Amino acid sequence: MAVERYLPDTNATIFAISNPNRLNKNIREYVNYGLGFVSIISMQEIGVLITLGKIKIRSIKNLKDIIKFTQSTGLEILPYETRDLNAFYDLPYLPENKDPFDRAIVAHAISQHCTLISSDSKLEKYRPILKLLSI
Repeated sequence: MAVERYLPDTNATIFAISNPNRLNKNIREYVNYGLGFVSIISMQEIGVLITLGKIKIRSIKNLKDIIKFTQSTGLEILPYETRDLNAFYDLPYLPENKDPFDRAIVAHAISQHCTLISSDSKLEKYRPILKLLSI
């Protein structure tokens, strides 16, 4: 039997890093048991949001801090590979979701056979091709 793998989207990653109690108990356990990953795309998006001053997370000031803190939580950073890029280009375009970071993370979850953890209702439309755990 295959072990389920979980990939939080950027919002869920921010919750996991800054305020894990915003995630339900089951999702926190996935992280604690090492079943959780963080997309390198989410790391990039968090870096952009911090640089633009749109979010603040504890003492995190730059990408090195984000990587160090994420790794200390037990989440493994999942690199973006050629198969992920191919999945991105094959992903159906949804006019209500124009965010390229969201599309890249959805493609990452699909190609890496992960269940995506998200609070974004716009991603529900990908459910026929995406395993999605809503928070």
